[in-house]
Amino acid sequence: PGSPAPRSGTRSTRVSGARVERQRCTAVAGSVVACLVFRRRVARCSVAAGDLPKTVQEMKTELLDILSGGNWDASRVEAAQRVEDLVEALIQGYKDMKMSDQEAQRLLEGKWQLLSTFTPGQAAANVFSLKSWQEYVFGKGPSPVQAAAFTNDAVQRVYQVLDLSVSPKRWYNVIDATPNGIICLEADLTSQDADVQFQWTGGQIIINRPPWSKEDLDQPIRLPYPVPFALLGDRARGIFETVYLDDELRISRGSKSGSVFVLRRESKPLPMEDVYFS
Repeated sequence: PGSPAPRSGTRSTRVSGARVERQRCTAVAGSVVACLVFRRRVARCSVAAGDLPKTVQEMKTELLDILSGGNWDASRVEAAQRVEDLVEALIQGYKDMKMSDQEAQRLLEGKWQLLSTFTPGQAAANVFSLKSWQEYVFGKGPSPVQAAAFTNDAVQRVYQVLDLSVSPKRWYNVIDATPNGIICLEADLTSQDADVQFQWTGGQIIINRPPWSKEDLDQPIRLPYPVPFALLGDRARGIFETVYLDDELRISRGSKSGSVFVLRRESKPLPMEDVYFS
């Protein structure tokens, strides 16, 4: 008759022991998972760090070599991924640099040639891949078309000219369509540190040679750019965040699209610059 009590105690002890054991197993499992995750992250970091050049100059040299190649074959996707990796490494290293506003303004001013523009993560997109198009149309994948054009002759005929010596400061986006002409978009800008806030104000199309002719005009024809920027409000404004800057290379990120722009300083006169800067 007195046996139920011990059974109850034994059962309670067993239940309590089971709970403790489950807690131990959960803790051990959690530790194992955490350890595996940590090791995986370390492995990824180690591979990335070992795979990239060790110095900033080496990374810049490789990046400029890739973007100056001009010819893309079956390894274009791998080259695009390499560009993204190099750009990200340069950006991360730049975060630790301390630069005065005066020095940033000095480096920012001048003429820059666009070498590449891309949306981070688009390197995996392939214009010939059905999966890439499915992810773009039905998901949140990057545009395969933009990925295909992350660097080409058309992209590299775009220039930015930043004139910080005038008031208001000026930004010119120059699209080289020579021998037929030039498209030049103009913006007022303000700059703090190395970031650029701009307001598009107008532009001009300069025709140097009609498409049907093989001869230049005696005098180029100037036409206003057919967009009423004054009526666009916030859509005509934006911010170019500078995420890397030195004497030779500039990397910026657009505020609206998040696209990354890789630009190289240009020392030579731009096509027809005496016409649209006059």
